Amino acid sequence: MIINLLRLIRIPNSFSAVSNIWTGYILISAGASLDWLTVSLGALASALIYSGGVALNDYADRQSDAQEHPGRLIPQGKISPHNALAISFVCLLSGLLISLYFNIGISLIALTLCLTVVAYDFILKRHWLFGGLGMGICRGLNCLFGLSLAGATVSSPHWGLNQPIFDGLGAIKPSLLTYPLTMAVYIFALTLLARSETKNPLIEKIVKAGLFGIIIIDALFLYICGPFWWPMAVLLCLLIPMYLLGKIFRMT
Repeated sequence: MIINLLRLIRIPNSFSAVSNIWTGYILISAGASLDWLTVSLGALASALIYSGGVALNDYADRQSDAQEHPGRLIPQGKISPHNALAISFVCLLSGLLISLYFNIGISLIALTLCLTVVAYDFILKRHWLFGGLGMGICRGLNCLFGLSLAGATVSSPHWGLNQPIFDGLGAIKPSLLTYPLTMAVYIFALTLLARSETKNPLIEKIVKAGLFGIIIIDALFLYICGPFWWPMAVLLCLLIPMYLLGKIFRMT
């Protein structure tokens, strides 16, 4: 059951979501006085929202997958549609609840991300353009979530509801918005390419490589904006585990 759960949520891919959080936080803080509790909770929230979105996507595709992808978990009967939906709900809700630990502004980003994920899974992906835009927006919001964390803290004995609403967002310089915008455009293009992966094994391999490219882009941003040990940390701690797990679990 645990193995099937990890397969359902595409566990290797969650490292790319965590990478966005690390990168966004470090770009704002410049690596100084890192609040590891903030980074860890932000990364966990991001990974849960990502995992919930992937599980919900499989639930939404359960009927078409029975014809086009009979080897996936739900058509095989290894995970029931009800359980997939429940897993998705728990992951999305847990990620959203964790975001409340910061402040309302950051929680609104997480809520918008969750709503966009749901919209993509059930509506947007039916059209090639809207599907690409939806995925790009989701990734951009995840990067914005990471950027906003640097101005927030969980060191307060109270939940973030009592903190200034947009504390954290004000720390984001306009120039740093190139990071979520770049990632959004990249994922938009990768999503359009992925629409043909079932028809061409080569495209499937390119899309898989493109998922690793998310962390590589993060490392490039960190290399440009700071000391070399931050991109090295991202590559060693996130890209390598993602690559190794990608040999065990399906990523696309």
